[in-house]
Amino acid sequence: LIVKSDNQPIVSQNVEALLCWMDAKPLKVGSKYTLQHGTFRTRCAVREIVYQLNVNTYEELTDAESLKLNDIARVILKTAKPVSFDPYGKNRVNGGAILIDETSNVTVGALMLQGEAE
Repeated sequence: LIVKSDNQPIVSQNVEALLCWMDAKPLKVGSKYTLQHGTFRTRCAVREIVYQLNVNTYEELTDAESLKLNDIARVILKTAKPVSFDPYGKNRVNGGAILIDETSNVTVGALMLQGEAE
């Protein structure tokens, strides 16, 4: 990744992201997937669902333990290798990623990377 010295990307193994879940099989905390960011791939695990968004009221539901088809949530992922990215709001190309099911190789989630998780 070639960047200006004053415009460095975030490099982290703890990533906070907005996620749109696109699989009939529910996402659960602790589940493992492949994260693909451009051509870069790494294994990852869902560490936490920070909140699930109620799309009708925009209420942030903080007690979510799983996500079903078309749910939107803020999640924290732990990756096997560091990911180099920009927040989605700053750079859509370098701030977007997908989650891939490791057994079926199907895309199960769309990610808008937000920043480094604590």
